[in-house]
Amino acid sequence: MNKKSIGINAVINGGKTMLSVIFPLITFPYISRILEVDNLGRYNFSHSVIDYFYLLSSLGIGTYAVREGTRYRNSRKEISRFTSEVFTINVFSTVVSYLILCLTMLFSDKLHEYASIIMVLSVSMIFTTIGCEWVYTIYEEYLYIAIRTVVFQIISLILLFVFVREKDDVLWYAAVIVVSNSGANIINLLGLKKYCTIHICLNKRIFTHLIPVLVLFANSIATRIYVNSDITILGFLTSDYNVGIYTIASKIYSIAKQVLSAVIIVSIPRLSLLWGQNRKKEYAVLANRILYILVTFVVPASIGMFCLSKEIILVVSTEKFISANTPLRILCLALLVCLFNWFFTSCILIPGKKEKYVLLATAVSALINVILNFILIPYFEESAAAVTTLVAEACSLIICLWNSKDLIKIEIRWKDIISTVVGCAFIYAGCMLIKSFNLTPLICMFSSVAVSVIGYMCILLVLKNQSLISMKDEIGKKIKKKY
Repeated sequence: MNKKSIGINAVINGGKTMLSVIFPLITFPYISRILEVDNLGRYNFSHSVIDYFYLLSSLGIGTYAVREGTRYRNSRKEISRFTSEVFTINVFSTVVSYLILCLTMLFSDKLHEYASIIMVLSVSMIFTTIGCEWVYTIYEEYLYIAIRTVVFQIISLILLFVFVREKDDVLWYAAVIVVSNSGANIINLLGLKKYCTIHICLNKRIFTHLIPVLVLFANSIATRIYVNSDITILGFLTSDYNVGIYTIASKIYSIAKQVLSAVIIVSIPRLSLLWGQNRKKEYAVLANRILYILVTFVVPASIGMFCLSKEIILVVSTEKFISANTPLRILCLALLVCLFNWFFTSCILIPGKKEKYVLLATAVSALINVILNFILIPYFEESAAAVTTLVAEACSLIICLWNSKDLIKIEIRWKDIISTVVGCAFIYAGCMLIKSFNLTPLICMFSSVAVSVIGYMCILLVLKNQSLISMKDEIGKKIKKKY
């Protein structure tokens, strides 16, 4: 198996995510104008509900399969056995999820008016199960994943403009989202035979997977509660309008999180492999490298989003959604905490098989989040939802950081830290200066981003930021080797 570069994988996955960002940037202004605030709120409340059943269907299998599957990827026989056992568990969890969904819809009066949207969105559970995308992640096939994802997003973009034309076309919008997010998994079936042979099997070895899978599932439940409870509780305690307003802020937050988490996602298989082979020194070097890449790129991105929150909202929606400015600014701070929390959970504790600490952190955070949501949302509505997300992420980070101290020693790279701080000061000053010219939101946003990126990169190079220089050198070596 050829060793794939973490840096190149990060660039590919980041590029895929960046292209994926184009989809909502094109569609969101269109959708917000067509569906308007209330119908957008209806869709997102429905999405928050189905997310819990999607979670039950997936059962934490993706994370477990990637962590454990890297040990078998050089043996077709072993990987086929492992993937068949994990796939069998996934099929049963999907069936159980659909049964519980049907019962919930039957007995919940509140959900009756959202039933059609929820059922359309539920199709994604089937697509995700049969797609087995975790197999491609085990083999670090990020280029394939990127190409396949982009193709289906282009298809869904065309479908969106063809079928979503009126205010009440919420069902069509839900169907397009399913195609965009999960439809590509059908193509996965054609390529799986290259790596393994998957079939449903019933044997005793399945039970050896259940305990770690269920621990990860419990962790995922807690995570999903404090990620989704904001919108769900907003929907129950306020109105579709408030959900629609918060949707804009949370959507922008989610897009930024997807882009900035690219380096974490592509690193998990390699970190799991190094830890599993007891190559602790290499593991520590790679983990520290990832941490400082996050410091170098996440902090300035959060500062820039905070400065341009109003302009971003006006670009992706309309003046009707301007109330989302306050929750978005709060979520910009949550973004910082979230991604560093994700680093310690996905790159340190999970590869180190310390899921119990991740479960503890997410359970405590979820409980705090839900309690604060019920207390604060009736008074502060969508702004309260953003604050509870920030508090939950901060609690989880503190717990995970404390329990990671025995697994890795964090290096102190003063050049990276100082260059990042100086660069962020430049970004803040540059954004404020450009905003003072009272340009249109689109011109202001792109001008600020252009000036910030160029100025920030120059500052990092002048101050010899190690993370940026090492990435530049690695990409340069790959280009020279190829040509």
